[in-house]
Amino acid sequence: MKRNSWLALSALSMMFLGACSGDTTEDKSSPTDTAPTDTETDGVHAHSDVAGLNPEFVAFELETAILADGTLSNWMISGYDLPPMVYMKFVELDYFYSASTAEADSHACTVFGTWLATPLANPDSLDGDFSLATPPNDAFIAAYEHPLAVEYSTCQDVIDENIWGPDGYDLHSAFNGAHFGIGFGPMTEEWIDDLGFFDQESKDFLLANSFLQYVAINDAAGDFVAKPWSYIINWQWDSTTKEPTVDGDGYLVPVDVSDGTIHEALLLAGAIWYEGFYDMDFANLHDGAR
Repeated sequence: MKRNSWLALSALSMMFLGACSGDTTEDKSSPTDTAPTDTETDGVHAHSDVAGLNPEFVAFELETAILADGTLSNWMISGYDLPPMVYMKFVELDYFYSASTAEADSHACTVFGTWLATPLANPDSLDGDFSLATPPNDAFIAAYEHPLAVEYSTCQDVIDENIWGPDGYDLHSAFNGAHFGIGFGPMTEEWIDDLGFFDQESKDFLLANSFLQYVAINDAAGDFVAKPWSYIINWQWDSTTKEPTVDGDGYLVPVDVSDGTIHEALLLAGAIWYEGFYDMDFANLHDGAR
């Protein structure tokens, strides 16, 4: 497992401070930036002869609107109607040591697909690792279990086909339909302090406006345990128009969820932990999916 430290901190700064330099991740604070391009709406990109990427790690990020009862919902942005989606970012080791956006991008590619999960009637039925949770908040606020989907990809343009097959088929097929779960838990000081790289302003923001996003995927031993790999920030969202709320400067407006309950919101995750392929067995990723 690999920590995404300064990369994630840069992304968080962009979200609510509106400015940062040296950021290698997308700024999701401005809603016009998240609309798909013409090529993205066509699905996977056209095949290119340029190849060579050999992913070694993966991170997962959920983007969705949510209702107060935990139901995941589609949302509108710049005329696009977007369903709940899970993004899978595949990176090489050199991604974490990149000095610029361009350099980081050369070591990464992204796959994403619709994730139409329904909330589990009993959130505790998703097993979680709460070692960095504050008692008695050792249970999920809401939890979901649904297979991953590979519907769009930037990987086939750049992946090393000698390792991953034509257009990265072996990578895509391993994760398409994989057993996958997400749980939301209260953000905790223990989790933030354990990372050690958030300043006080960022820490206060996360404690007020975000959940811990716990991610479950089969590990090499076949265990399916949700672990706190990312934060997921709650932003104001109109459930009637399905559009996010922006302030006078065009930035998203956060929702205070420090009461530990689900509010109507737009959820945008920021990955911190990247799971190494050495801790996974591609032969068992689909086991238990339903």
